[in-house]
Parts: sequence; structure tokens; C-alpha cells
Amino acid sequence: MENGDVVCIEFAGIARRYQCVTMKTFSLGEPSARVRAMHEAGKESLLAGARAIAVGAPVAEAEVASIVPMERRGFSQFSNMRFGIGISAAYPPSWVDTMSIIRESKEVFQSGMTFYLHTSIQIPDEGIGALVGASYMLSDKGLEQLTPGSEELAVIS
Repeated sequence: MENGDVVCIEFAGIARRYQCVTMKTFSLGEPSARVRAMHEAGKESLLAGARAIAVGAPVAEAEVASIVPMERRGFSQFSNMRFGIGISAAYPPSWVDTMSIIRESKEVFQSGMTFYLHTSIQIPDEGIGALVGASYMLSDKGLEQLTPGSEELAVIS
């Protein structure tokens, strides 16, 4: 790795077979304006999708909402991953369950659901990407973030 590289890391923690995930993007040295713009689009996407989540809301609406900032900033063609997936008790190294937070979902959000949300932008021709995300729990009180925020781009000097 060298100065100017961007590194996307997904961290997972496990306690009694319950999984928790967080994602973060690191820039080795000062990031380019393009990397900053891409990361900001990812951050806006994550927050827009999270705002669409409430008990009784259609799951599909979260991904639809997450796409709007990506389209507005010109990055939607570089983001081809689902917006999120359910997490639950599982056997390492897997932490996923069957719920996918995608436009095609027919499910509705229910109190007690746990999932991770993420926005991934990958531009292979430029050799850059950004990953922003965390784990959440939905209750009757609203959406609670379970893992530390990954919304800020980390710059390592």
C-alpha cells in the first residue's frame, strides 16, 4: 500500500453467536477530491436509507431512499450491492440471515429486527472505492445504531 490508496474494511464482532458488523473507509494520506465526493455520496446514501426505516415501513423503501443521493451525485452506476441484510445468531464466519434490504423485498420492518446497512461504491477503472455502514436494531422507539459510526472518512497520515 502507498500514499493515496483507499482501503475499505468490514469489521465483525461476535458474542454468543450474535454478530455485529461495521464498515469503514480509510485513505492513506490526503484523499483526492474524487474520493471525498464519493465518500460523501456514500454517507448521504446511508443516512437517507436509514431515515426511511420505521416499524411497519416497507423494507424496499429503505434501498429506494438510499439510491437518491447516489443518483444526484452521479455515483449510482458504481453502487451495485444491496443496501442491507438481516443479522442474527449464526455460526462464524457468517453473520447474515435471510432478510435482504433490497428494492424487490415484500417484507415490512418490524420491531426487534437487527440488520446492517451499508453503501458501497466501487470504481474499478479508477482503482477507488468507499464503504460506509454499521449494524442497527429497530424497536418501537426507532432505529438504534449498534456499532460505532463509520460515516467519516478516516485519513491516515
